[in-house]
Amino acid sequence: MTRYCLNWIVMGLLSVPAIAAATHYPITTEQVAAAIADSGLQTTAADVTLPGAVFALSRTPTLRIRSAQPMPDHSTVIRVECEASRECLPFYAKVHTAPGERMGIPQRNLSGSHAALLETRSPRLGPAVHSGDQAVLRLEGDHVRIDIPVVCIESGDRGARIKVRSAAGRQIYTAEVIDVAILKGSL
Repeated sequence: MTRYCLNWIVMGLLSVPAIAAATHYPITTEQVAAAIADSGLQTTAADVTLPGAVFALSRTPTLRIRSAQPMPDHSTVIRVECEASRECLPFYAKVHTAPGERMGIPQRNLSGSHAALLETRSPRLGPAVHSGDQAVLRLEGDHVRIDIPVVCIESGDRGARIKVRSAAGRQIYTAEVIDVAILKGSL
């Protein structure tokens, strides 16, 4: 009798539909280029580089450009966020421009408290990252890669090892500078 009841319980559990896990959809360079166009500037998806795979909880999240920093290598690093913060984590993207051309985003087109008039800011020379800069720290392990927004504690050029802290300020990491606003660490 016990075996008979146990079989029915197992059969009942197997027939219950599985609860769907949250589905993540990749954010594309086309979506980032559209967000830049919403800011009043024209660029193509081919000019946008993402630091890695970036995901959102919906197929078409509303993206906003929060800040932009012109770089000496004829590119601009932009901070992108979902309008609904629960849809995706903030991330950085790099927009490549032709030599002699600058991407400036006027303050009125930026949203949020981090808006700044970057059109008049000249690209800086010297280290790839400066103390106080926001960057993305890519932590890599055997089968995992995690991108964390961080703030640089030290300045450094490509290849240098610097100290950074998490955006929340709770964790200190040592990272290698890979590129402008992109750092690498290990788990």
